[in-house]
Amino acid sequence: MLSDSWRVARRKLGLNRLDRRGSVYKRACEIVAELERGLRGEITPLRRQAVERAALMTILAEDLSARRLQGEPIPLDEVLRAEGVARRAVRAITAERPAAAVQGRSLSALEWSEAK
Repeated sequence: MLSDSWRVARRKLGLNRLDRRGSVYKRACEIVAELERGLRGEITPLRRQAVERAALMTILAEDLSARRLQGEPIPLDEVLRAEGVARRAVRAITAERPAAAVQGRSLSALEWSEAK
């Protein structure tokens, strides 16, 4: 059985559907900004949508964890599943980021030369 947070998330799949005055929207914007800083490059509309969804999944996981810690009867497996979904969403975004270049060489080549 899905909690109220999941039902809300199904209806609100983008940041444009959130109330801009609330703390949820502000936290989502913080997460989006942090993820976009980590991407190091042009953010396409498709990538922007993935970043927003990852932010929403992260907010849901944070909300479920906080509510469980406050004593609400939220099953632990639901909290763990939400955290796993959020972690995988963020990992999928960060795995797509381009490699950083240092003076014409890739970062991995620089690390390889320093290891010798």
